[in-house]
Amino acid sequence: MAQVVENRPLISVITVCKNAERTIERAFYSLQRQTDDGTDSGLLFADFEHIIVDGASTDSTKRLIEQYSETAQFPVTIISEPDQGIYDAMNKGLACAKGLYTVFLNADDVFTQNAFVTVADYAKELPDCIGGDCDIVDRNGNAYLRKCLPSMISERYPQIMPAQHQAWYVKTDTLQMAGGFDQTFPIAADYELALRLIEDKVSWMFVPHTVARFYLGGVSFQLARTAWDCFRVRRARRWPIVFASRLLICNIVASYVSRVCGYFGWAR
Repeated sequence: MAQVVENRPLISVITVCKNAERTIERAFYSLQRQTDDGTDSGLLFADFEHIIVDGASTDSTKRLIEQYSETAQFPVTIISEPDQGIYDAMNKGLACAKGLYTVFLNADDVFTQNAFVTVADYAKELPDCIGGDCDIVDRNGNAYLRKCLPSMISERYPQIMPAQHQAWYVKTDTLQMAGGFDQTFPIAADYELALRLIEDKVSWMFVPHTVARFYLGGVSFQLARTAWDCFRVRRARRWPIVFASRLLICNIVASYVSRVCGYFGWAR
């Protein structure tokens, strides 16, 4: 395992949520499975903390969080208060993070079994970022592998993130020194942060294993709005207007094609 500095946990997991009673327990279960796979093999991995930022839920989410925190075999920090959006909540969680690395898990997503054991092996080299593969699951339950893309860190204009954010582990100090997420981008602030870190030449390692499952349906599944926010990010990073506009048009067309295919149940 990577050396833990000043008794810091290796990983801080940050989950932001609001009225997530239908899905949050599967996220919790995936974390509990990092410590216990249900066999007699004993404790698997518990060198992490979980920070949950609840946006003042009005359903049973807070009760579920409290029940979970009472039985967890790892530290759980709970923040429950109104926020100014998903990236405001993520920044609140980041400010509390003590782990050597931080990863963000949505309330409706999961880590795969042994994800942390796998990532910890790569963390021995102490890169700034660790990216893994991620399954993307559509509303019909079909899973598509989103492989990490090492080529993106050497591209002049990286069109997507090198890894899905549920499979992207970044040194906490690196995130905090970067100022966290820019809230002027309500959907694509994770992409904007990835571009900044790529421009800063931080070090990367890539894990050729599936370490998370991302379930479509959250804010980033608003494809046309996501395309527009990515365009704004690219222009803020001074990408050429013609190239950024062409990508915007392609992304919007792709979003409507995806919507039509989903409506009729056609395979992609």
